[in-house]
Amino acid sequence: SSKVNPEVKEGMNKIKYRFTDANGCTKADSLRIRVQYAPDVQLIAPPGALCEGDTFMLSGTRTRTAAFRWSTTGDGQFTGNTSNTTDSFSTDAVVRYAPGAADIANQGCIIRLMSTDNGLCPADVEQKSIAVELKPTGDFTAPPEGCEPYITFFDGEFNGYKFIRWNFGD
Repeated sequence: SSKVNPEVKEGMNKIKYRFTDANGCTKADSLRIRVQYAPDVQLIAPPGALCEGDTFMLSGTRTRTAAFRWSTTGDGQFTGNTSNTTDSFSTDAVVRYAPGAADIANQGCIIRLMSTDNGLCPADVEQKSIAVELKPTGDFTAPPEGCEPYITFFDGEFNGYKFIRWNFGD
């Protein structure tokens, strides 16, 4: 028994091997090996979190595969930039993703890009977690009328905010 590690390249390779025993007897053998490089996909997503109610653009690149497919662990919808079809998956290179109710409730989801039509090789998958920030909630009240000079105090309760900016229109 003998092990041989010939160098092979992508495509069809013919491997030839010649055996010689201790007595000088020889035997030749050959075989063909088809090699395909593994597919590669890259998912490009915007950095940071997405605000509830917003959509965002995703793009993908592929090498050594004929196509790819977008999918999500959530319930949002993809709209293809080329096909303009909205569904729970897409095959366009650039898509817009609109988070669904479960994505918002879970404050995120995982977006996947998977190669398809891979020939001999298994699919390549890249995935990214997308965070969805909930909109701040709250309300404020004040007496609706009064005499000039009118001085009032605003009372409010707010949740999920980083800062509050009042705008009195002046």
